[in-house]
Amino acid sequence: MQKKINFFVYIIIIIVLIIYSPLVMSVEAVRYDPGLEWKVLESPHFSVYFSKLQNNEQNDEDFSYNNEHLAQELADIAEETYHQVNAQLGSPNKHHHFQKIAIIMEDFSDYVLGFASSFPHRVIRLSLTAPTAKSFDMKFKSWLKIVITHEYTHLAHFEMTAGPTTALRALFGQILTPNASQPIWSTEGLAVYNETKFTTGGRGIDTRYDMYLRMAALEDRFNALDQINGYYLTSWPGGSAPYIYGQSLIHFIAQKYGEDKVIAMSEIFCEYPYLGFNYAVKRAIGLNLEELYQTWEDNLKEKYQLQAQKVLFENNLTPSQQLTKYNYWVDYPRWLPTTNGDRIAVRAYTPHSYPFIQIIDPLNPSVPFTPRS
Repeated sequence: MQKKINFFVYIIIIIVLIIYSPLVMSVEAVRYDPGLEWKVLESPHFSVYFSKLQNNEQNDEDFSYNNEHLAQELADIAEETYHQVNAQLGSPNKHHHFQKIAIIMEDFSDYVLGFASSFPHRVIRLSLTAPTAKSFDMKFKSWLKIVITHEYTHLAHFEMTAGPTTALRALFGQILTPNASQPIWSTEGLAVYNETKFTTGGRGIDTRYDMYLRMAALEDRFNALDQINGYYLTSWPGGSAPYIYGQSLIHFIAQKYGEDKVIAMSEIFCEYPYLGFNYAVKRAIGLNLEELYQTWEDNLKEKYQLQAQKVLFENNLTPSQQLTKYNYWVDYPRWLPTTNGDRIAVRAYTPHSYPFIQIIDPLNPSVPFTPRS
């Protein structure tokens, strides 16, 4: 009886989403400058959109030429990724799409980002800004390959349906994407897992992600399961929590139970989304979410405690001192000579303040220092 009630509620939610979907489409319609001149490059499964002129450039033939070559490179990478990810998650051909997947090249942001959406149409928006050392702390051959793999994994993941949801998809259309209702740590974790699996880089081998989890384990400061289910966390590690924790959890499941179990969780959930993600995890690996999370925590604590013991046994360790206690981003340190001796200037940022510069006396970091004009 409870299953029928859940299914009925699920149908109501779909109908409500359909009613309000025109609001979403109206917002998307005004995203781009109407003065941009767009061109499109076609491949078997993708349409790559790029503007002929951007950033107020006029009659720049070299700019258009470079953008067109970059569009071709993107299309080649996307086609390769399409076959890799579909071999893993299953072919999306059962939904008989009449439109190709759109890739929109955006060149008006200084941020490194990609974004995938399956509604109202399947689209990947890609910022052409290249990553810096602060974005990723690992080597990689192609940033474009990483971001396309990540974003296409989202689309392929959200395309998955089975049983009743396949029939509902045929009835309601693209708005029905069951796996999009999974916890954010699961959807982002799978995307980061794949960006690592199918490329030479990926955040799954990022040493900073490893550092974040190592310190959480050694200090016994893991975030709770409900804290990694969204981008809303206002304590460390903020909106990065689903990525940091999610990729580690998905990798743990793949290592301990097999990658087929990772896929099985999504196959079960996309067939019975109204029964919840806990149901899918329990059926796939035999543990509920709380048990899985605790097993993962215990595994990391054991792993990192062994690492710490090995380091402590080494001789001639350089002594260190913590100079700040913001427990968030503190970066860009610079030596600052003053009449009273050397100081260290750092940029500090927390979710509760604007970024600011702090000047620290390394010999007495607890005393605030204000430079005189």
